[in-house]
Amino acid sequence: MKKFRKLNKKAFTLIEMLIVLVVVSLLMAIIIPNVAGQRERINEQARTNIEEVIETQSSTYQMVNGSEAPDLQTLFDEGYITERQLQEAQNLLTNDTGN
Repeated sequence: MKKFRKLNKKAFTLIEMLIVLVVVSLLMAIIIPNVAGQRERINEQARTNIEEVIETQSSTYQMVNGSEAPDLQTLFDEGYITERQLQEAQNLLTNDTGN
């Protein structure tokens, strides 16, 4: 009868692999919801920022020109806001009136 020899191979046991799997699963369960929440907070901050830019630039336009509040296109045409700010503000208005 052959004697079984203990092989000197080093490997992970099934228990060790299960522990690693559980730890990784727990980390994912913690991280994924936080990333989704962070994205919403970033979007909300972006909306707040564009509102502040439009209000500030509108006030500046009124003080310089001594006129009533301009529309978004006028602010863009006169160089008070960038094209991206114009698009973001239009998207913001569309989303507010569309909901």
